[in-house]
Amino acid sequence: EEMNVYLLVDTSRSMAEGTPPKIDYAKKVAAALGYIGLKNLDRVGGSSFASALQAPLTLGRGRKQILSLFRFLSKLSCKGETNLRSAIHSFTNLFPHPGLVIIVSDLFDPAGWRAGIEELAIKKYQLLVIHILDPQELNPEPWGDVALNDVESGRERRLLMDADMVRRFRAELTQYFREIETVCAAHRIDYLRTTTKTPFDEFVLQTLRQVSSVT
Repeated sequence: EEMNVYLLVDTSRSMAEGTPPKIDYAKKVAAALGYIGLKNLDRVGGSSFASALQAPLTLGRGRKQILSLFRFLSKLSCKGETNLRSAIHSFTNLFPHPGLVIIVSDLFDPAGWRAGIEELAIKKYQLLVIHILDPQELNPEPWGDVALNDVESGRERRLLMDADMVRRFRAELTQYFREIETVCAAHRIDYLRTTTKTPFDEFVLQTLRQVSSVT
């Protein structure tokens, strides 16, 4: 069945972090899924976002759109803070026709990720959330006295990063993942989480197995 496929790629400053940078991994995943959609004669478009929607790619199909998609992704760069709610609101105004929305993001949003995702669900978009993280974000080590800097806002906080703090961090992270999974399940949203350590082609195959409508 022909459908609209929208790629929403997070280009906030935090996506430039990691080895390799999360944005490089996100571009590869978005390129693969967009290409598959176009080969299946779907219309593919989308945008990047940080604090607002940026650089929209008009819906299109065929060989010409494949080249447009690759140019769109190659030009993306990371800057600014994340505001998923504002970006999603702009997206629904710019692309009002229902379809499959694929959000590729680290979901590090100080204003919260939930409102934006729920707006898409309420407005009857099919939704796939691809949550990309760097392995070091999941497994911090005790470092003693440290100064932590928020790469998006520039805010700094000093604290004692001992074993107890690491345990508390991991507990909070587990709760954060559980909340995302619960909200997505309640709205029948497909949610996949990965790290940049996972080969992107293996992850794309996993995505296709879970979201049959992409194929």
